[in-house]
Amino acid sequence: MTGSCALNLWYWKYKQEPFRPAQDIDIVVKESCFLKAVLKIAKAIGTSTDPPGIKTDHKTLKGTIKVDVICSGSRLGSLSGVEIIGGFQVVGIEELRGRKQSILDMDEWEAEEETTKKAQKDMEAIREIVDKREKDK
Repeated sequence: MTGSCALNLWYWKYKQEPFRPAQDIDIVVKESCFLKAVLKIAKAIGTSTDPPGIKTDHKTLKGTIKVDVICSGSRLGSLSGVEIIGGFQVVGIEELRGRKQSILDMDEWEAEEETTKKAQKDMEAIREIVDKREKDK
């Protein structure tokens, strides 16, 4: 798992409280089973089973649940530093930090203002998590 769900799990692990509602569920799957995973998820949530994109696919059930399936071979599909939190494989906090920093490093015209604001708040939460983790060592 990656994205806002992963950040929420990390935050819960170290702060014992929710961070912010996740916009969607971002799942990283191996390239070899990407198509199969997309079709299974689409069937499970009752949405389109149209062929997926090459590296990512988005499935939405009538605005209630959005699942992004990301291929492990894509830019967003890195699985470095994976840990198990609450029974889920979650991308490492350093990987999440790098992704948020890359958003903050974008020029104004590359990233929307709302995206930048979320990334700034996410970076604050990541700093809190890292600080708490260091204290707990």
